[in-house]
Amino acid sequence: SRPRLPCGLSDSPHRGCRGAPPSAFPLASRAPPGRGSVMHTFLGPAQGMAVVPYCTDGDVTAWACTQRAVRLTLTAEPVWRVMLAVHFRPALALLGQLASPPEQPEAVAAQLPGETLKQVYALLRKTSAQPFVLEPRARLLLEIHELQEWDRHQRQFTVQRQAESMARALGRDETAEQLCRVMAPEALELISLQVMMGNGKSPRLQELSGVLWSPNVNEELRQLMEKRSQKRRMWWQRQREYLLQDLAWR
Repeated sequence: SRPRLPCGLSDSPHRGCRGAPPSAFPLASRAPPGRGSVMHTFLGPAQGMAVVPYCTDGDVTAWACTQRAVRLTLTAEPVWRVMLAVHFRPALALLGQLASPPEQPEAVAAQLPGETLKQVYALLRKTSAQPFVLEPRARLLLEIHELQEWDRHQRQFTVQRQAESMARALGRDETAEQLCRVMAPEALELISLQVMMGNGKSPRLQELSGVLWSPNVNEELRQLMEKRSQKRRMWWQRQREYLLQDLAWR
């Protein structure tokens, strides 16, 4: 004979406690739904636009391959516009500042044709600061304050290049030319830091495609190099004073 369960409990799949209706325990009376139906229930347009800012385009592409409903949600134009506005906000904000009247990043992304969203996203993601890229060992050739300046100017130069690419995708050729001129000061800062690394040579300015130089660019570079050399000497002098103070205390 089967053992008697304590009062109020039952081994029946339809009763878990006294007085509870069968519908209170639906998973006990039927098989759990498949993963696809759970995903379909969860992921709608609003959820998709809330999640994609935390995903790369590769993540979204892989996720879209899991189910047809997910693919329809993640390939919608609003989703990719959100990704553009969030992932490349500094570049779109810079481009919006040059518009008349000024535009928010979301407004800039909204002007792209739907069929070009993925291509423009891939273009901005591939944009780099070449030739201003340092290998790990090369970073050791710069002083601490110079390395901080390098990282700051490199980030800004990349943002400017992304904004210029976005302007051309929108057909704003005049704004793109303006951005090419805006890049020149950042590029000069990076060139001067490359020279400070010890080789004494700077890249040929004409080889930096996408940058429009002023007629006095060579003089500007010379003045910038003088300032950097003076700043480095002051840095060394300060470090020497700190070292002497440390030795005196001991």
